Amino acid sequence: MKSQGRFARLTLPDLIIFTWQKTFFSWIKSRYAHRALKEFPGEVILLNGRLSHEGYGEDSPPAVGVAFGFGIGAPAAVFMMEALGALGSNRFLGLGTAGGLGGSGTDLKVGDVVLANKAFRDEGTSYHYLADDKEAQPDPGEAARLEELLKRGGYRHHRGPVWTTDAFFRETREEVLFYREKGALAVDMEASALYACAECRDLSMASLFVISDILMQEGWSPDFHHPDIGKILKSLFTDVTGFA
Repeated sequence: MKSQGRFARLTLPDLIIFTWQKTFFSWIKSRYAHRALKEFPGEVILLNGRLSHEGYGEDSPPAVGVAFGFGIGAPAAVFMMEALGALGSNRFLGLGTAGGLGGSGTDLKVGDVVLANKAFRDEGTSYHYLADDKEAQPDPGEAARLEELLKRGGYRHHRGPVWTTDAFFRETREEVLFYREKGALAVDMEASALYACAECRDLSMASLFVISDILMQEGWSPDFHHPDIGKILKSLFTDVTGFA
């Protein structure tokens, strides 16, 4: 891809953050000076740590990229990882929300952070990258760094598996109970495929989720607009990037 003229002068940062939350992404764009890339689905912006009133400038290389709006689910996310990885980025972080399952008897609450140390592969994309019997896991070094960051920041957090599924409207009671029994703390739609692609392509990938709703045996408890969710996403972003 670099050999194509439109990408020849493109310098991407090592770290790309994927997010799926529009309000959170809008906050990033309003707070930080950025340069938008037009070559990708959705929006990809580059940031170098300057605040919006300071202007992006071209005298310092981008420190982080943020991708949003490229689509929901494993194929869309893996497409972005493949493209951005081919152009030079080698560290990826999923930073978004997920539905809590409360596996292993953990008392999950809305606003808690889950560091996904494994993702159960209930989607199709990962099987093009990993053998069927292999587990989808994050980069161990990146996961360790994130866990230390969570401890240092005083976040209420949990480390454990998540369940990745393609079928948003087929998260049936039977499946919820099945994956809860296996220890899944939360359900998402991308993590296992991103972990598989990263391992195949020798990239680093990890996922942090803020719990936005709880799937319980007796029903669903959504709380997507709880003020803590946005606050924690913003705090995680500044801690991960080191930006003010």
